[in-house]
Amino acid sequence: MPILTYRLRPNLYRESTILRQIVSDLQARPGVLRATAAMATPANLARVAAAGLLPTGLACSPDDLLIVLEAEGEPVARAALDWAESELARPRPLDGEATDHAASAGSVVEERARLAGASVAIITGVGSEAAAAAASALRAGMHVALAASGVSLADETTLKCLAAERGLLLLGPDFGGAIVGGVPIGIANVVRSGPIGLLADSGTGMQELACLAHRWGSGISHAISVGRRDCSGAVGGMAMLAGLRLLLDDPATRAVVLLTTSATPAVASRIGAAAARAARPVVLAMLGATPAELEAAGPGAARTLEQAARSALEAIGLRAPALPPCPRPLVAPPRRFVRGLFVGATLCAEAALVIGERIGPVVGPVATTTPPEAHSCFDLGDEPFRAERLAQAARDPQTAVVLFDMLLGVGTPADQVGPLLAAIEPIEPGERPPLVAHVCGTDDDPQPRAVQVDRLRAAGVIVAETNAQAARIAASIVRR
Repeated sequence: MPILTYRLRPNLYRESTILRQIVSDLQARPGVLRATAAMATPANLARVAAAGLLPTGLACSPDDLLIVLEAEGEPVARAALDWAESELARPRPLDGEATDHAASAGSVVEERARLAGASVAIITGVGSEAAAAAASALRAGMHVALAASGVSLADETTLKCLAAERGLLLLGPDFGGAIVGGVPIGIANVVRSGPIGLLADSGTGMQELACLAHRWGSGISHAISVGRRDCSGAVGGMAMLAGLRLLLDDPATRAVVLLTTSATPAVASRIGAAAARAARPVVLAMLGATPAELEAAGPGAARTLEQAARSALEAIGLRAPALPPCPRPLVAPPRRFVRGLFVGATLCAEAALVIGERIGPVVGPVATTTPPEAHSCFDLGDEPFRAERLAQAARDPQTAVVLFDMLLGVGTPADQVGPLLAAIEPIEPGERPPLVAHVCGTDDDPQPRAVQVDRLRAAGVIVAETNAQAARIAASIVRR
């Protein structure tokens, strides 16, 4: 009889890319039916609960790492959990000491000396320990990519003030990835070097903009994700404004895109004023902004990622190509709802915006296993049961179209298409709704985009060129 069991590692942080690989390997072990591993944040616990894997009576904090699995018997479960713990303890590249030991100021300075004057510190860890290591790196004159959990808003503000005093960048605390001088760091795509610089408070938004610029004939000088709280009222967009100054001083950058997904009006106004003063073209992308906010931001402000990418190309004298047409099949009642399942939070928000403007209110992004009586776009994050959720949506008789994204690049799973196609294969094509996908990536990524697109289309999936186009196709299928 299957059993549900778990292990909890207090005050342990591991990057999401490492956890995804451990989960993939766990689920491949004989006798393991389902598995997940995540930091025990409220959002992650909600996703685990929605998947039916949350142990009863669990007491944990957001700084703890949780491993849960369903297995065929206690010996199988114990062996799998022991293996997972050994993997968590194994040293890996970019795996910081702050997860298990206090990161002292001396350790950062000594490591910099060992690496012959490194200029960027990538720091993982939890809470105040990670913040202390970041402060030490800044005082040593290093830019900091802070890939940490549990760093307080007060600590983030203090660190970014310290960085500003020294003319440095502090990215994060939820740093996911960047492209610096053509080199991907963390989760990022492989794109050609070019004249467009990107600054974003969203990692997945940054990826979409970089990939569109690449696929539409240009390239990226630097792409930097500053952290989702940077444009809040408390932080004030400090990293965004500091990054803008650095990009404007970079001779390889001819135009800049600033993407904000959650800026307060005051911060948006401050960023807009800085963009207006710039000597080079700056495209301000404000996802979901009202017409009044766009007008206040000045000419060229964009409301979607697709529009921002087009404006960036125009700023350097190029024109984005026309989007290729895609099929829009007919569906019949009772099919009437869009079901969006996303791994990119910003792509989810952009799709919800586009769909909402065309066919009405959209529920989400909230993780749940029960299809709502409404159009929905759910941000599933790193949830390992996405294939099951996709199959569930496809079997729902009220689903008119299933919309999903796929994020390729360095630091992402090697095969994302296979599990999704395996989940829908048992459903006869005539018994399932249309499937519409957007693949964010390039042909230079470790998983070449063209290969993934061909696999999806061979299975009958409609693949759009942009995330916004995929959302428009989904909405048009429902309207027809």
